[in-house]
Amino acid sequence: MNAVGKKTALILSLTAALFALFLHGAPRMAELTLKGLRAFLFVMPSVFPPLILSGVLISSGAAEEISRRLGGGFSRFFALPRAAFPVFLLGLIAGFPTGAKCCAQLYEEGGLTEEEAERLAAFTNFCAPPFLVAGVGQAVFGSMRFGWALYLCQTVFAVIFGFFYKRPKNYTPRAPSVRAPGRENGLAAVFTSSLSASVEQILKIGGYIVFFTVLSGTLSDLFARFWQADGRWEGLFSGFWELSSGVAALKGSDPAAPVCAGALVGFSGVSVLTQCASFLRARGLSAKGLIPAHLLCACVLAAAGAVARRCGIF
Repeated sequence: MNAVGKKTALILSLTAALFALFLHGAPRMAELTLKGLRAFLFVMPSVFPPLILSGVLISSGAAEEISRRLGGGFSRFFALPRAAFPVFLLGLIAGFPTGAKCCAQLYEEGGLTEEEAERLAAFTNFCAPPFLVAGVGQAVFGSMRFGWALYLCQTVFAVIFGFFYKRPKNYTPRAPSVRAPGRENGLAAVFTSSLSASVEQILKIGGYIVFFTVLSGTLSDLFARFWQADGRWEGLFSGFWELSSGVAALKGSDPAAPVCAGALVGFSGVSVLTQCASFLRARGLSAKGLIPAHLLCACVLAAAGAVARRCGIF
């Protein structure tokens, strides 16, 4: 069997297995779908506005003006063009998948090369502070300080990882190309086009969240007896697939919960990684850099969770 035949056989096998799994979990399908929709509604306020904002900034040329004025230090530190500076800021503030969307859009606009866009995407797609502070710190542990501590550690990791990851040996900064905001298109046209694109993108993100929530819930039901013995594994297993579901399953009173929360937040879940990959691959970019970044971040934040517990941060 040739490579094409093996690939086809693998795809058919996985499709059949997934279909059989969903048939097995059919009695809970509606419940899990509603759970996924609730998770989507929870994350949408922190994702949708940044998608619109990032589209307006890049399409209007405002991001280029910001880069020209403030991006010099960033360019020297990360060995990336100044044009990447607003994307880095949006990645820190808005998190995934805004960072991936901005990298893909800036690459399409000609502000980044393929290698630069892939490098930048690797360290601009972590958790946004609202989710860490409200969804993890306050909701699970009753402590906003713990959420901010995770965000601080995550930000430091992103900066260090971005400095070292595939850093070119000899980098010569390119002169930024400045475009007057709204010169080619009116600001109204820029906003409406960004809004339309963001609506399509947020619906796609919602589809990913619902699918992986249903998948993780269906798979989790197969191990229900095991979860009864030690419930923290259910949170880790669910969070491996879909972050918000995994975090919601944790119990703040569990001594291991801070470590588990840190690991889940750092890895971010298969759902998030595939969301980011969908933005990058739509422009022909590789998402391979996301894997080492999120695996290493999971280890760092798990250790941070252990330290936070020991130091009594919450």
